[in-house]
Amino acid sequence: MKTKWNLTKSEQRADSANAERLKFAGLKIGVEHAASSEAPLLRIEQSEYSFICAGTSAGMALVICVRLTVLKSRIIICDYEITIPGCSAQIFLVEPKEGSLRYKALWLPDFEGDVVLNHRILNGRALPLDKTLDGFLIAQSFEPLPSQFQSGVPISAEIRFTDQWGNVFTSEVRLGVERYKQSLGRPEARPGRTSYPHSLSAQDQELRSRAKRPQV
Repeated sequence: MKTKWNLTKSEQRADSANAERLKFAGLKIGVEHAASSEAPLLRIEQSEYSFICAGTSAGMALVICVRLTVLKSRIIICDYEITIPGCSAQIFLVEPKEGSLRYKALWLPDFEGDVVLNHRILNGRALPLDKTLDGFLIAQSFEPLPSQFQSGVPISAEIRFTDQWGNVFTSEVRLGVERYKQSLGRPEARPGRTSYPHSLSAQDQELRSRAKRPQV
């Protein structure tokens, strides 16, 4: 029996196109796009409210709350992609600050490493079997979010992980948009290791509290 994992590339493209047509027609498509008789290898789910903070001219920071359930041993995530329909910006996961596991995405407050999944997923090691990884994916882009995405309007984004065998795991997430007046240029330092000034508004204080939340 053919499944997603043993289709040719042309068959995979046809399968993806058919899935999109079914989704457009209102039929629910699972995040793994696998046959119902085949157990998923990795389950990715949005666990809490997630958001994207975007400058009015350039720059965006994403905080995505996800839950990963590993259902097969020896899965190593080798590549990823985060895309937003209608936006061509290159979005990348932030690296921890030098000498620590604290994360800084543009002007957002720091996030403690124990609640961030970036380094726990992309570390070249197998994901822990039968264990749930619950936390934040911290990502950013120095390119602008298109102007049609305004504050208060939720948008969709897709997370795509690829393992060492070429298996692709995808999940659609919903992001609340928050626009800022800051216009950010591309820094000279390595991404994820540059500090940006930001005012400690009530919203920033709330983000700090969420960033220090202990992991479940």
